Amino acid sequence: MIAVSSGWADAHKGTLLPEMFVELTYRATEPGLQQDATASATMETAFSEAETLVDGTHKSSERYGTLEHGLWGLDGGVSFFDETPIDPGYVSSALSDASGVFATAPKITINLATQHTELIPGITITWSDAFNEWATDFRVTAYNSNMVVAQMTVTGNALPVSAVWMDLASYNRITIEILRWSLPYHRARCVGVFLGIERVYGKSDLLGFDHTQTADLLSAALPKSAITFRLRNDDNRWNPENPKGVERYLLTQQEIRLRYGMTVGGATEWIKGGTFWLSEWSTPSNGMEASFTARDAIEFMSGIYTGPRSGTLYAIAQSALEQAELSLLDDGSKRYVLADVLKNYSTNLSADTNEYTIAQILQLVAHAGCCVFYQDRDGIVRIEPTSDRYSGFMIEPHNSYAHPEYTMGKPLKSVAVSYGEDQTATVVSGGTGEVQTVSNAMLRTEADALRVGEWTKKVLEHRKVISGEFRADVRLDVLDNIIVTSKYASNVIGVTEVSFSTTGGAFRGKYVGRVTSIDLKSADRRSNEFYSGEV
Repeated sequence: MIAVSSGWADAHKGTLLPEMFVELTYRATEPGLQQDATASATMETAFSEAETLVDGTHKSSERYGTLEHGLWGLDGGVSFFDETPIDPGYVSSALSDASGVFATAPKITINLATQHTELIPGITITWSDAFNEWATDFRVTAYNSNMVVAQMTVTGNALPVSAVWMDLASYNRITIEILRWSLPYHRARCVGVFLGIERVYGKSDLLGFDHTQTADLLSAALPKSAITFRLRNDDNRWNPENPKGVERYLLTQQEIRLRYGMTVGGATEWIKGGTFWLSEWSTPSNGMEASFTARDAIEFMSGIYTGPRSGTLYAIAQSALEQAELSLLDDGSKRYVLADVLKNYSTNLSADTNEYTIAQILQLVAHAGCCVFYQDRDGIVRIEPTSDRYSGFMIEPHNSYAHPEYTMGKPLKSVAVSYGEDQTATVVSGGTGEVQTVSNAMLRTEADALRVGEWTKKVLEHRKVISGEFRADVRLDVLDNIIVTSKYASNVIGVTEVSFSTTGGAFRGKYVGRVTSIDLKSADRRSNEFYSGEV
């Protein structure tokens, strides 16, 4: 569960909630393009870091004091630095003149390791949000070696973030020349260049929004996480027949980042909602809205696994994830985490002639390792043991739209686990009831089968499944252990399904979960730990 401030958590205990927000950041670009880029610049000051402009990270720049005209007010609003300010990005050594023009135009150059032929709709330049300054006039030029393939000169810009819409294809170098700055006698600054168009859509832009997550406590099914949303199209921006529309730039697997916000203490507190990749869209030519669906990375792991079929579960999972070619995180690290416990177990599928997709291999690994398989809100694919700790979150009558619904499964008599060549190991649970059969081609020994059988018994011996609708708190995730309280009883459940939806007003939520073995009294005592995120 996402950690929030005590103000956020306390607000959800009230009768009325403050205003809540949803924000989608859509990136129209070529997958992998940003990772192929390097940046440099002319006329850099001593503390400039132009090489960081394309690293994909959001710069947390600070406003620092220099001797630029009118910058260092004696109001405590700027910081003094001894060596290098935090995340300065590119800073020119030269100052603009009285009209904002530079004697020699500062130039930023983006080099690509290879020529890129796929069409992108332009670039997005973040100048200096910390100083609230920008280039009013600038020129963007794309080259194929030394040949100009596209060029655009922008004049009269008045925003710290510039989305430059221009068709770019068959290029391996892009330059940005700063022709005029927004303030006289100031340095030129730039903290980021995104190769593509980055657009942000808020709640006022959305006609509808849904976020769904599912995961299995036994990794018996593939996890799913997806968002669907509808955007206004009254300007025909998404019209497929509009020659200047942006529908032509839509490609599968373009990244969409989600975050949620709530007004807390007079300011908006934001939390991550997830990272998704565009899967499908509908843009009718005569419609007033455009519909989009974006899914988690697991959705795109449908290729046939071709890696090694024997070795540790860890090594096989790692091979599958490398084959999936997931994009790197902003800091350049890999987009997956595997639990070390997977190194303790081995398998051999060499004699198995069945074909498995990458996602199926990862699911089998998770199940054989007694782990859960899911993607977290950072867009990281994870295979790790499920948590047995209470998250600190409660669904109570005051934030429920109806009484929880209960479904009782049949009593569990035993778990029969197949392994090796048509062999079965049995774990006894009770005297009567049904026998749960388990089959996983990666289970090769009796010890493997008994281990998975005990795990299955522990989860399924709790027969009660609880579901309901509630006033959504968007920090809730699948696999969180929460308390559900009704008029008659309280239970700790492991969440297996959760969804949030809005049409512009309040968020509604739905949940499904299975009762767990977490002690309710122990969970109650630790309920306040959630505020600090240390749960």
